[in-house]
Amino acid sequence: EWSDEMRLNPASAAAGALYAGLARGARARLYALREQSLKSASDAKQMRADLLEAIAKDPQLAPDADLGLGTYNYYADVLSPILKLFRLVLGIPGVNRQKGLEQLRTASEQAVLWKEEAQYELARIYGVREGRHSEALSLVQELAERHPGNPLYALFAGFQAEAGGKGSAAIEYCQKAAEAAAKMESDCRERLLEATQGALERLRGSNA
Repeated sequence: EWSDEMRLNPASAAAGALYAGLARGARARLYALREQSLKSASDAKQMRADLLEAIAKDPQLAPDADLGLGTYNYYADVLSPILKLFRLVLGIPGVNRQKGLEQLRTASEQAVLWKEEAQYELARIYGVREGRHSEALSLVQELAERHPGNPLYALFAGFQAEAGGKGSAAIEYCQKAAEAAAKMESDCRERLLEATQGALERLRGSNA
């Protein structure tokens, strides 16, 4: 439900639609991780509607909205057959994998609010699903250098460097990830340390 200010102020209404859409996108992903496919597809459909409304009210929001729209268009086109069936049942419009990649590239280059999130999402897709490890590494190494305290960026950069045949660079990034993880105080510290140490042992063994 929009507040009175949002109804009267087009700029506020556009921003509200943008935030609502991206929040629904985050919830859709959470449902997907929980294997609640119908709920995930339903929230994804509403996310798309919210983001298109935001762009209609303020076209300048398009690059940020493209984070959600690009993710939607990409994943909805590469879903398993059962999830595609849910898409048909819910009346979710047709999607296009290539268009999704283009939208994510736009968001990674031009977004104001969620540029880094778009860079990481695009890097994940390139590296995990598309086999474009060099491009994935280029995106995530920028994030790792900008945020040296985030071990996830460095660890993912290490994996992409390894997949691209750059063993020395992979070891360097995984070492940085281990150092960053050791300084963490969150509950994820031990899990990240285990992951980084395992990666380093494997890489050093293969390079011996």
